[in-house]
Amino acid sequence: MIHLTYSFEDLPTIIKKQWNNIKISRDIQHMWLKTCEKTIKDYTPIYYVKESKGTIDFVVVGDLIKKLDCLQFIQNDNVVQKILEKRKLDNDYYKYDVLFIGGPMSMEAGTYFSECVDYSDVFQEFQKNIFDSKTAEGIFFTNVDIYDMHLSVDNTISFPYYPNTILKLPFESFDDYLNNQKAKRRWDIKNKQKIFSEQGCSIEVIQNSKINEEDFSILYELYANTEKDNFETINYQYYCDCDKFQSFKYLTDDFIWIIAKLNGKIIGFALLVHDESKLTLKHVGLDYSVNRQTYSYFNLFYRAIKFGIDNHYRYIICGSTTYGVKVSLGCELIDRTAYISIDKSKSEDVSDLYNLTLGGNL
Repeated sequence: MIHLTYSFEDLPTIIKKQWNNIKISRDIQHMWLKTCEKTIKDYTPIYYVKESKGTIDFVVVGDLIKKLDCLQFIQNDNVVQKILEKRKLDNDYYKYDVLFIGGPMSMEAGTYFSECVDYSDVFQEFQKNIFDSKTAEGIFFTNVDIYDMHLSVDNTISFPYYPNTILKLPFESFDDYLNNQKAKRRWDIKNKQKIFSEQGCSIEVIQNSKINEEDFSILYELYANTEKDNFETINYQYYCDCDKFQSFKYLTDDFIWIIAKLNGKIIGFALLVHDESKLTLKHVGLDYSVNRQTYSYFNLFYRAIKFGIDNHYRYIICGSTTYGVKVSLGCELIDRTAYISIDKSKSEDVSDLYNLTLGGNL
């Protein structure tokens, strides 16, 4: 049986109960999904579940973007001009309702496959159902997991996507991590830590349940400030100003805040998410008026690395953007593949749509 809903609560009770028992990433667990329904601006979530005899076989979580202007992705000037000409007669030409598959505010795949199903087969069925039901005219999706497991789906084009970054943590301590760096890099890290301390800065690691309620708004403003300066990727999800992270107080302590302060004032944060043997660096927020002189951005990373090592995580997923900084800290680039599929019933020639420049959320 197939279930397709636009809110988590509208799923059948038996599915919601099972959702907590299947092995899924934190980014599509029910508390995060329900939080994002409240906090993401203009969010149209889609939950697609295939179940057999009450057992979940396949899950897709996505965000439906209405009338997405795909002209912005075209790099061929001749094609751009043709589209603009057609728009003189039809302003919505080359605009599609596109389902972006993925965990909300996340680079995670947004999918779950049970061991008994072939993920290419069930995804093919999903694609057909989405198009036949007119739920969306296009589907955009990325890797099944961070190791670039590929899908083989008809009527789908693949193309390189912004890489993810991963920092493996085979270290006994942060000192061990430092000793594995080249001398110049080791000196640079210690120097940035020294300057951070001399400026009167400090760092705290705080479980989500221990965050002061009034501090959520401060953390949100730092996040929003940082997002405004993110020119490396194109994002389609933004938190709503009306919530200002207030809904985050209901999340579990799998969400861990690393908070930088200057003379007691919050000047930056990194939000980590615990997921078994890995940590995910979900969000960063900075006060740019003091970031350069305090090296707060770097020190948030150093503390995240120390936290990961001290708590025996195997690796940290650090996301896209600021690749130079992350590689300098020891991160590996994980190549990613993106896919886009347009409903065959669309009469336009959409082949040029596949030359895209899309990014992640971090």
